[in-house]
Amino acid sequence: MKKVAIITDSVATIPPEIAEKYGISVVLSHVIMDGKDYIETEIDREQLYARLRGKENLPTTSAASPGEVLESFKRASQWAKAILFISLTTRLSAIYSSGLRAKELAQEQLPGTEIEVVDSLTVAAGEALIVIEAAKAANEGKSLSEVTEVTNKIKQRVSQLALRESLFHFDRSGRTGTAKDWAKSAIPTATVLEIDAASGGVSKPVLREKPD
Repeated sequence: MKKVAIITDSVATIPPEIAEKYGISVVLSHVIMDGKDYIETEIDREQLYARLRGKENLPTTSAASPGEVLESFKRASQWAKAILFISLTTRLSAIYSSGLRAKELAQEQLPGTEIEVVDSLTVAAGEALIVIEAAKAANEGKSLSEVTEVTNKIKQRVSQLALRESLFHFDRSGRTGTAKDWAKSAIPTATVLEIDAASGGVSKPVLREKPD
């Protein structure tokens, strides 16, 4: 039996082959479109992207519930003695809270499994780098406390940068962070956003340029 299982959310965009190689489990998010709740793998991507381009009647997303995270904990407990759940920044999603609640529920339902929940303070590729380093440490046979220490150290060194041609969708979803003033600008600009431990897990604008 493995010492530590690594679980993360789908926002980390871990490629399937990497997840399989390092034994990383992924909790899926939800997409709400036209009043219907879909697991993200059930949604028609072309329809989704077309709706986003139209900028009207926009779909929304929601994090996995504590119950869904708990189910992932139960599956992992069958082959690992301990679990580390790494979430995207709590400033952009409720998945960290779902992880904490699932940990509470697991104390009764999985009394023999030790669980830790870590906020990565970032998203996407930045989150993925943290998760992969945690998985490497777990595969080396490190204990939960050691893997958690590695995770907390690496997240201080990782920064996620993203170039956005528009902040429209970020603004509509309330996720512009400190870039809110730029999102409200009457002048359309391409913006580089940074999100990491240094920004407190909040989207921070670092550069913008008016398109030609």
